[in-house]
Amino acid sequence: MPMIRRVVTIVAIVVTSCCVTAQMADPFPQPIANPLEGRVQVFATTADALRFDIGASPSMYAVDSSFRVRADFFTLSQMRSAEAMKFPVETIDYWFGLSAAWKPESLPVALRLRLAHISAHFVDGTPWPFRADSVVPIYSREFAELLLSTTLGPVRLYGGSTFIWSGHNPEFARIIPQAGVEVRHQLDEDMSMQAAYDGKLVGYRGVYLPQHCLQAGVVYRHRTDVEGGIFLYRYEGRSIHGMLADQRDSYWAIGVRLGMP
Repeated sequence: MPMIRRVVTIVAIVVTSCCVTAQMADPFPQPIANPLEGRVQVFATTADALRFDIGASPSMYAVDSSFRVRADFFTLSQMRSAEAMKFPVETIDYWFGLSAAWKPESLPVALRLRLAHISAHFVDGTPWPFRADSVVPIYSREFAELLLSTTLGPVRLYGGSTFIWSGHNPEFARIIPQAGVEVRHQLDEDMSMQAAYDGKLVGYRGVYLPQHCLQAGVVYRHRTDVEGGIFLYRYEGRSIHGMLADQRDSYWAIGVRLGMP
């Protein structure tokens, strides 16, 4: 019984913390166009496939609007379109970690540090090219991502890098530079227009290729900070999926997004 009471107390504290911190301004809002964020979104692409991201980054602790800790859990799935409205899943990337965001009152900047693990796996929808004695590639890594941002009116600029300290595949470069820009225009109290660009430079087998993500759409945010949006999306560059690292993707897409506090 004492153990049950401890568990119930811990759960109550976490739930209360999440509800309270959801009402505070986030010191470092999720970059709009960055594909590696905890949210729910689905895109139908011109590559005759679907991209389906499922996840969330709930707030665990906050100090006013200057500091916040989040837990990140999400998956990135690629599904191909088949007959009879079937969408076999080809590959899934799994991300989990922690993040801390800080916005000092005396400076016009904010920063976010994420410590995370990500691994990727082929799924049964993959056209399997391997024999029984084949070596299946491994994609798994632990890393830190540090981003710094500043806001100038409706425009937000950010930049930083990912630093990989542990990984099963040494063919990937250890440093991934990243930069982005966002523009928000408030239509009314709850609805806004958003447009954003996120770019990374990813090295694999000695070849560096960019990842260009463009996203624009309309977003409705509820008073509880839950938001939904409809977006036009453009992707160009090295695949975001670890098992397809040597693949270059190029597609337009349209989709919906659901964000949670």
